[in-house]
Amino acid sequence: MTQKDAVFSVVTSVLADAGINFNMGNTDAGAVLTKELRAKVNSSLCQMILNGDVEFSKYNEGSVSMSELRTYVSGLISNWVRKDPRLNGGATTATKTSSDPQLKALKKLQSTQTDPSRRLEIQNFIDKRVAELSV
Repeated sequence: MTQKDAVFSVVTSVLADAGINFNMGNTDAGAVLTKELRAKVNSSLCQMILNGDVEFSKYNEGSVSMSELRTYVSGLISNWVRKDPRLNGGATTATKTSSDPQLKALKKLQSTQTDPSRRLEIQNFIDKRVAELSV
């Protein structure tokens, strides 16, 4: 299984197990993934890599420690939750080098929130701002 598909599969499964109604392509998974849910996603993906169910050649070569694997998987989750339209609510992703101070402030505010509804509300403002900037 590809890493992208594995992240999608595990995120949707963890959200479903948590009773969170995830509408693929319309809901931003990043806005509803709490720290605890993200930890479950990380753990599941690490286990899938250990089992050989997900492509990851460096681990199969034995050149990565468990700590390095967890760190890698954390970045993998962030990457695909941000980029995969099935997980990001179909939003256009802003580049990391965006110099818009309002967008940076919104993202910083969102990162401090733990309430999924509040994160989703802020994500809506982020999406609106990204749309404004891309006109």
